[in-house]
Amino acid sequence: MIILIIPLLFSCKEVMLIGAYNENLDQSIQTVSKDVSTLFVSIEKNIQDDSDFSYTAFRDSYIKIESEVSSCKTIASGIPKYSIIIKQIDLLSNSINQLEQDHRSGFFDSTKQLSLEQKIKTVEVDRSGITDAIKNMLTLQEGLKREKA
Repeated sequence: MIILIIPLLFSCKEVMLIGAYNENLDQSIQTVSKDVSTLFVSIEKNIQDDSDFSYTAFRDSYIKIESEVSSCKTIASGIPKYSIIIKQIDLLSNSINQLEQDHRSGFFDSTKQLSLEQKIKTVEVDRSGITDAIKNMLTLQEGLKREKA
């Protein structure tokens, strides 16, 4: 019986549930990360400085980020076995769309008088979800990069 199992063990091949590392996608995700961080820092600084933090003031930033996320999805769609990453990109896109909707509505009920800290905490709720999505994507890319090495 053992004699039959040994050849079977040597004939097993490595199974990959996800495609190989892609440097272009990794760089695109890092660009999205940087631009999202810049967006949040700018919004928070404008709230602190009592400057314009309306959606209109940041519309171009949203357009840039959405186009970068779309580019990530295009790249990932062309890579075999990247369905997990495509799902992560979709989650990120949904989170960014939610942020944009929240920003259009002013982040908070304008009839309530909120303190500066309360306004920033409201923005941070959206920030944490998006940051987690990006972090998960970067962690996966880092794992794929190490696998490649």
